Amino acid sequence: MVDLDDLLFSEDHIWVRLEGKNARIGVTNFLKKEYGEITAVDLPVKGEELEKDAPFGEIESFQKSFDLIAPISGAVLEVNANLEDEPGLIGENPYQEGWLLLVSPADANELQSLLDFSEYQKEAAEEEE
Repeated sequence: MVDLDDLLFSEDHIWVRLEGKNARIGVTNFLKKEYGEITAVDLPVKGEELEKDAPFGEIESFQKSFDLIAPISGAVLEVNANLEDEPGLIGENPYQEGWLLLVSPADANELQSLLDFSEYQKEAAEEEE
């Protein structure tokens, strides 16, 4: 079980978990509530560079598609290969098996702009209203 207090969040419903010097990135369960079952995902490949606040991929559901916005800048070290055949993992288990990328952050200071869990919950609740 993942302790959500150990994660950082963007207002774009992306979570970040620090793992040593690297950052694992995924989407929050808010997206499942908002978009339903995930049917496809388009992600960058290993070695690509993410730019903070720029689109880096897309998630599709039966209802609509959603651009993924990078919470931090950095190089993609690993992509969750399981999502190619099982994109539904993103909605079923977003904080463990449904992770998207492992990234080497370009600027650790960018992490300071992210929200903690309680701040994120407030933002998500306001968005639902």
